[in-house]
Amino acid sequence: MSIYESPVSANFSINVMRSASDARMDDQINVKPDGQFFTLTYNNKDEKITHRQSFNTTEVFAYMRDFITLISSDEKPFEQIQFNFPGVPAVIFTPETLRDYRIQDVILKRFDCLLSNWPVRV
Repeated sequence: MSIYESPVSANFSINVMRSASDARMDDQINVKPDGQFFTLTYNNKDEKITHRQSFNTTEVFAYMRDFITLISSDEKPFEQIQFNFPGVPAVIFTPETLRDYRIQDVILKRFDCLLSNWPVRV
């Protein structure tokens, strides 16, 4: 059984924080492997809506790239964005910090590495 079929695959998530003082209102994005595809779930807590999509590797990478571009350009931005990569400490950025192409590049490289070699929980 490959790690892509394993029920114990590590989790990748993004917390999109509307207010640093109330985590109950954070939007959350979860990505997990699902066979040869990836399931992405977006939970919009403010509007009480959940979206779920299935992507191939190229599509989920494009989603991440577009997400970073949009969130860093938002006219009414969220306060903070927390990236929870498996195997490394969680990191939190403001939307303004995400405008730095060096930061975007590191996040996208880490995500690309994750897509190529998804770890399992032990």
